[in-house]
This record gives sequence, C-alpha cells and structure tokens, in this order.
Amino acid sequence: MTISKADRNRQVVEKIQATSLYQTYAKAFQKVTGLPLNIQPMLGDAVPSSCPQSAFCKMLNAHQACRDCQCLHNKLMRNASDHVATEQCGMGLTESAIPVRFGNETIALLKTGQIRHEKPGAQDLSELANHLRDEGLGEAEIERLAEAYANIKVIDSDTYQHTVTMLAIFSLHVTTLINQLILAQSQEEQPLVDAAKRFIREHLDEKLTLEAIAKAVDVSPFYFCKVFKQATGMTFTEYVNRKRVEWAQKELL
Repeated sequence: MTISKADRNRQVVEKIQATSLYQTYAKAFQKVTGLPLNIQPMLGDAVPSSCPQSAFCKMLNAHQACRDCQCLHNKLMRNASDHVATEQCGMGLTESAIPVRFGNETIALLKTGQIRHEKPGAQDLSELANHLRDEGLGEAEIERLAEAYANIKVIDSDTYQHTVTMLAIFSLHVTTLINQLILAQSQEEQPLVDAAKRFIREHLDEKLTLEAIAKAVDVSPFYFCKVFKQATGMTFTEYVNRKRVEWAQKELL
C-alpha cells in the first residue's frame, strides 16, 4: 500500500500545524501584520478549499459572483511551486504564496490572505456596486459587500514586500522542521519494522495474516502496511513470499 504524494503532504502539514514553532509564529504573525497565516499542502492538480480569504471574498464567493477567483488561486499555486509568487485579482486584492520545500520538491505553501495596497475610494466602491448589480445582487447585499470591501486590510507595497520576505525566511525554518519530523518518524518506525521482520522469521512456517502481524506489533493494519512498505519497498505479502522462497532454497541446499 503506497501512500500518495497528496496524502503524504497532508500528513506532513498536519504535523507542522501541531508544532509549537508553527503555532507561535502564526499567532505572532497575525498579531503584528493583521493577516492570517495559513499552510496548505500541495495536492497535485487539486486546489485546496481552505484558502485564507478576506470577509469580502467569502461573501462574494458565496454568491459565485467572482468568476476569476478560482482561476487566480490556480495561477498562484502554479507560480509558487518553486518561488515566491504574488498575484492581484480584478478587484485589486493582492495575495502571495511562499513554497515550503523538502529536497527538490514543494510540498506545501505558506499563504497570507488578501490585502489592498491603497484604501478604496468612492469611485472604486461605485464601480464595485455596479459590477454586483450586473451580477444580480440586491441592494442590501451590495451594501454589506461594499462595507466588507472598504474594510479589507491595507498595506503599502514596501511594507507588504517586507512581510512576504519574513514569510520566505520562515519557510526555511519550516523546511528544517520537516526534516526533523521525518527523521523522528523514521527513528520511531524502525523498531516496529524490525519487530515485524522478527515475527515473520519466527512464524514463517505458519499461516501469516496481516491482522495477526499488526496485532503482534501493536498497530493498526493500515498503519502497518504504510510503514512496512515505506521501509522495505515491498508489501507485507511480497515480503513474506520472498522470505519463504529464500527459506525453501536454503532447505534444498
């Protein structure tokens, strides 16, 4: 049972989010900048649904009025696969994504949420209202959206660039953290694999089932399959069959 890259990336991100380093930095980042910090696993062609959005974007997308929102997120994800990327939507909202690397692969992105570089003026709000009317929204909803739009976080270009640089530096710390997590997991799993091999060797002439060996090493069958495959490059059945062939060859000799 081979774990997919998408599932592996999800698991790594969940472990990162559980660390005190990430939680402390995310809290401090939001306190200082007023922006959310979100880490999202790379899922191949799929775009994560948990994109950090402003209140305005959440309200707008609830009405499916922002046609290029998904397109913008796709573009941002693609461009951030190997370098820091920043994109601006038709509404004038800017968003950045910073790659988190493991070896030669980007496994996650740090994202900031949307900001504006300038506070919207009366003309911006008027154009927004006209656009929303064209989309069929009522005046009460337009008023709520205009208020949310006016309250979007404003950060000037220079300050925002420094903010993104801070995240790029933090991404290097996250990469170091990933290495530590994977090393710790490897050290934790090796005794399990050694115990499984020993159990197989001692019961090679008996009927061996996945459930029995998982119970012997005190883990679930699913977890055992994942760890054993990663450590040996073979499934449990393949490993047992190979060992039985090797044992038979020795007996024949």
